[in-house]
Amino acid sequence: MIEAMRSKAASWVVKILAVFLILSFAVWGIGDMFRGRGILQTVAEVGDTEIPSQDLNDQFRRIVNAMRTRLGSNFDTRQAVQLGLLDQTLDHLIGSRLLSLEAKRLGLAAGDSLVRTTIRNAPEFRNESNIFDPIRFREVLSAEGFGSEGAYVEHLRNEIMRRQITGAITAGVTPPAPLLDVVYGYRNEQRVVELVPVPAGRADALPDPDEAALAAFHKKNPALFTAPEYRRIVALQLDPAEVAATIEPPEKRLRDEFEFRRRALSVPERRELQQVLVQDEAVARKIAAALQEGQSLEKAAQDVAKAKPSDLGKLRRTDLTPALAEAAFALPRDGVSAPVNDPLGWHLIRVVSIEPGREPTFDELRQKIRDDMARDLAIDILNKQTNQIEDALAGGATIEETAVKVGARPIRIPAMDVQGRDSGGRKVSGIPKDPKFIEVAFATPAGQVTTLEETADGGFFVLRVDSVTAPALKPLAAVRTEAVSAWKRQQLLDATRKRAEAVRTDASGLGGIDKAAARHGLKAVTSKPFTRFVRDPSSPVSDALAAEAFRAKPGDIMLAPGPDGYLVGQLRQVIAAEPGKNAEEARLLRTQLANALAQDIAGQYLAALKQRYPVTIIRAAVDSIVAGGG
Repeated sequence: MIEAMRSKAASWVVKILAVFLILSFAVWGIGDMFRGRGILQTVAEVGDTEIPSQDLNDQFRRIVNAMRTRLGSNFDTRQAVQLGLLDQTLDHLIGSRLLSLEAKRLGLAAGDSLVRTTIRNAPEFRNESNIFDPIRFREVLSAEGFGSEGAYVEHLRNEIMRRQITGAITAGVTPPAPLLDVVYGYRNEQRVVELVPVPAGRADALPDPDEAALAAFHKKNPALFTAPEYRRIVALQLDPAEVAATIEPPEKRLRDEFEFRRRALSVPERRELQQVLVQDEAVARKIAAALQEGQSLEKAAQDVAKAKPSDLGKLRRTDLTPALAEAAFALPRDGVSAPVNDPLGWHLIRVVSIEPGREPTFDELRQKIRDDMARDLAIDILNKQTNQIEDALAGGATIEETAVKVGARPIRIPAMDVQGRDSGGRKVSGIPKDPKFIEVAFATPAGQVTTLEETADGGFFVLRVDSVTAPALKPLAAVRTEAVSAWKRQQLLDATRKRAEAVRTDASGLGGIDKAAARHGLKAVTSKPFTRFVRDPSSPVSDALAAEAFRAKPGDIMLAPGPDGYLVGQLRQVIAAEPGKNAEEARLLRTQLANALAQDIAGQYLAALKQRYPVTIIRAAVDSIVAGGG
């Protein structure tokens, strides 16, 4: 009964942020390698391979965490799903898998030499001297969530093969010159406006309206004084948190669960390591020979290779490639390994210190295990209760009678509006927290009982709308104070607009906006040049007037709302954009358009690959990523 989460964005700005965030993880996505079938629950089948749910979970959680750093700690997985990030992450994983399958079919490969060169040339792994820095390499991998160098190397190998394909199909994509000129001109054309601010003044300085005028205003503007629709509701809610609070799992089950979790929660042994990394085996062997003669690692590295050991920090066995792990974790403290080879070169590892592993105690984990187990048991109880509820309702029982059968308490909600407030504007207590509750309540006809609905936290509810109070105009006596204030604001707005229209009329008759301003005791100012998207923060031009300016011809006189009244403006100058005068901006725009065209081509190519490698998405597995929390 798990409902598929909807994917939508709150605004185009957030959509673009989400898309670019997803793309920024394309290079750093972890876990996008081939895996065998049947190891983990899968979220999608691509050709004859599967994408494990753990891959999607890891990628999605990392993106949510990255969004939290940008939008604040309150950003959660539910919001991420609503913005479409979960589905976009899955699309990226599917696209990567399609390209990997095609690379394999075409026989593309990335050898150790190419992988090593790519890593060593990557700017993010270089220090201030523009030299590959193993310490920075490890720091970046750790920050991006890679468990080991080996995992990154394997990922990069697949990424290189995918780039060989996408590079071939998008190579040479160049936006047509007419398109570049049109877009550049639209973005960078500037306009200059001479304008006269017509201030509105203060509403409280106006006299109160007489009774007839106030009554007419109240009648003419019913939307300002209409009470919203109210609904009276009876509901039955199954809350897993409430049920879990009443459950105390047996001690034996808690200890059994502890034994099950202990290995996964144990702190592994860590070793503080140093290494000397060279590219030539013979050099590595000479350093090892010098060590055998009693030299220190520092002196041997300096004498033989003009190098010095780099600190790798405290690492677990899984943080290293298998070969390095086997060597490093077989050494005693202060021991130095024989030369070890991997795709990065030849390593000599020294153990600086050893931090023993540690297993958690039962007392440390008891509360967490108890809470998790109680929630699992609560969900089992609720699943049984949902069957009882559905059977009872299908048999004609009321919500109140059904509540008695399952040992629950019906919720009686007095008249509330769609904001969950009563007629006095106060928040109604006892309403289930899930926003879906009010959404369903206001979509259900009076007298009707809904089907059992599931909430995002694993709970359920069913409701009946007992009565609907239609929106109604409040009597003038009940809203007199609000009506007087609204009348004054309207009078002031009307008077200000009328004065502004007089300025506009005089500007046309007198041959200039400055002359009209003087006649009305106002002052004309000239704006700095502005584009459709950028204005000086101190500019007197409002958004509304700017929009009018880009629809006007030179000399046209415009009227638009301003921050404190109205603005009368006259378009004085149109400054055409010239790409040749700003070569760098034109180059950046050309790159942006080329990237957009390349993305379109790549999207069409992926759509074609889906014909060769059919894609099946297991929606229930995708939704379980969100149900798991975060």
